[in-house]
Amino acid sequence: MLCDIPTSNTDDVTRLPEENFYAMFRSMAQALAGECEEGAQISRFYSWPDNPIFKGVFRTRIAAEEADSKIEETIAWFKARRASSFFWWTDAEMQPSDMADHLRAQGLFLMDKDSAAMVAELDQISLEDTPPSGLSVSLVETENELLQWKQVFKYSFGAPDHAGQAWVEATRVAGLGQAPWKLLLATIHGKAIGSGLLFFGAGVAGLHGLAVLPAYRGRGLGRYLQLERLRIAREWGCRYAVTIVAPSAYTTTCRSGFRDTGRRLSCYLWVGRS
Repeated sequence: MLCDIPTSNTDDVTRLPEENFYAMFRSMAQALAGECEEGAQISRFYSWPDNPIFKGVFRTRIAAEEADSKIEETIAWFKARRASSFFWWTDAEMQPSDMADHLRAQGLFLMDKDSAAMVAELDQISLEDTPPSGLSVSLVETENELLQWKQVFKYSFGAPDHAGQAWVEATRVAGLGQAPWKLLLATIHGKAIGSGLLFFGAGVAGLHGLAVLPAYRGRGLGRYLQLERLRIAREWGCRYAVTIVAPSAYTTTCRSGFRDTGRRLSCYLWVGRS
């Protein structure tokens, strides 16, 4: 069993998406020989490869008069580690309340605003469905599948090649089959058309990065890939699955059985000057 069942306390459940996300950050630092520092004011982590998803700041609880100096100190912390970029995540308890203004003033810019933290209770939703003809979904276990996953990720999200390559390199280093994150690949008659990521942490299954190639959208493939991730989560002993989604994916996520916790996360990006 990979998932311990957490307490059913409402406050705990609403925070599960964030706790899973933060657990993934810690696992990146651990699996990739990086660093993770957690304190009363901020938590931050750094790991290779040089991509902002593998380094960032979370749980900001700073006194208003110290906000600017703490941001400057944090930027210096990442620069000392030769980071070219990092993400700064903000949540409902962010302090000061105008932290976003301080971040923008220090040169960070908004990447994602008010992504919804969502939870699905796996024994309360139906996971039965007939897969579309020729569709197969499986965990990535080989180098060839890993490279196919990268291509789907790249073209589905319109991401630069280095963004997908970062996941390839990180997974190789952590070990195919041993990495704390689990990559899923969907194929139709042998052609890779969809991808996703599973992370088991904070007692729940985190479902992140669902993608389907543009030419294959509108056929229900994304919905089935989501159901398959939920089935895996239940088979591996999880009671809850969680996700954090942009407004554009909100409606389809609700249709998959997720409920809105009411909590929101935003993400800011810092990029160093060449």
